[in-house]
Amino acid sequence: MAHELGHYLFADEYTVDWKIDQDGTDAWEARLDRFARAVLLPAAGVESVWGGLRSKPEDLRMAAIRMASLYRVDMSTLARRLLELKYIGQVEAGQVRTFRTTRADIVEYDLVTGQELESPTLARAYEQAVLRLYNEETVAPARAVDLMFDTWDEDELPRLPELPEQAIWTVVS
Repeated sequence: MAHELGHYLFADEYTVDWKIDQDGTDAWEARLDRFARAVLLPAAGVESVWGGLRSKPEDLRMAAIRMASLYRVDMSTLARRLLELKYIGQVEAGQVRTFRTTRADIVEYDLVTGQELESPTLARAYEQAVLRLYNEETVAPARAVDLMFDTWDEDELPRLPELPEQAIWTVVS
């Protein structure tokens, strides 16, 4: 929609898709795409939010998911804009494009999705409590799904980090 707004603001005539590759129109379309990214992700806003979210290198996924949710953009648009503003390099941009927001991310990071009124839903605080129990390995995946009253599937639960082999001795001894 922001791209189409650019067409309107710059008094660009409507172009059918099959003519985009002719007469340098693709360069104009690329400029309009860049305009749209600047409208959706303003530089000052990105600077203030991204720095706070990106405290550790391993937080790239979490930062991208929260940023995309906050600005309501897809990961490809976010990756391209962060690359334009030189907050990430090509390798990290490729990683950002592969990230997908999961249901567990929505609950754990308290993201707004616009789907809060769909039924059935549980209170966000309750879902966060159950996920906390699951992440602490206090409850098994099947029990977590049961506590969610079967509104979740086991494959929607976050992946737990693998423990080193020596961890067995903390349980056995």
